[in-house]
Amino acid sequence: AEYNMSQQNLIFVGVHLGNESDTALVSRVVNDLNKQKRGNLILGVGFFPRELQSALDSFVETGNEKDVENLPFLQACLPLLKIARESKIKLLALGITGDSQQRVFSNGLEGLSSREKNEYVSDLNGFVEYESLPGFRLYAEEVIFDNFKNFSETENSFKNIGKRNYFAERILSDEAVASKAVETVKNSSKDTCMIVLQDVDRVRFGFGSSGRSQRIAKSVNIENFGVKTLIVNPTAADSLSGATFLRL
Repeated sequence: AEYNMSQQNLIFVGVHLGNESDTALVSRVVNDLNKQKRGNLILGVGFFPRELQSALDSFVETGNEKDVENLPFLQACLPLLKIARESKIKLLALGITGDSQQRVFSNGLEGLSSREKNEYVSDLNGFVEYESLPGFRLYAEEVIFDNFKNFSETENSFKNIGKRNYFAERILSDEAVASKAVETVKNSSKDTCMIVLQDVDRVRFGFGSSGRSQRIAKSVNIENFGVKTLIVNPTAADSLSGATFLRL
C-alpha cells in the first residue's frame, strides 16, 4: 500500500466516515510511514473544524480523552489520535469553522468576511477558474449534487439549505483544506509529508482537495510537489476495484 508514499508531500486518504476498520487501517499506514519519514510526518483531518485545533493540542499534551470529546467521529478516530500522540505526530484540524460553514449554508460565499475568504482561499483566481476544468461539471453532477440529495434527505437540521449554497460550502471546504495543507507543508522541513484524512467522496476522481492542492502549490511556485490519493476499503459504490487500497 505504501507504493512510494514516503516520497510524497501530500497524501489524501479517503475513509468512510465513522468506519472503525477504515481508520484502523489508516493507523497502521500512519505508523509505518512515520518510521520511514523519521518523524517528518503530519496528520491533517479535513472533517475536523479549525476551532477544535486547541482540543487536539491539549490531547497531544495530556492524553485526556475528554479534551477531544467534541470531535466528530471520535470513536472511529480515537485510535488514530492515540498513535499520533504516542509517535509525536503533529495533528492538524483542516476544516473550515462551524460558524463559517453555517453562514455559507445560509448565504453562500457572500456570507463570509474578507478575512475568512483570505484565510480559506490562497489562490483566488485558481479557485474561481477551477470549475471550468474539463470534467468538473460531470464530477459536480455525479458526486457533489448526488451527495446533496442524500444530505438534504437525512440531515434534519439542514433541511432549508439550497443546492447552490451546498455547492458553495463544498468547494470552499475543499479549497480550504488544500490551502492549509499546502501552506503547512511549504513552511515545514523539506522532507515533510502530510497525510490528509477526508470523507471518501471528497477524494474520488481528483477534483476535491487533492487536485486543488496541486494547483495551489504551483501558484506559490513550489516545484515537484508530490500529491497522491488513496481510498481505504473501497466499496462497489466507490469504484469497481476490490483492492484494499484504490490508487487514483
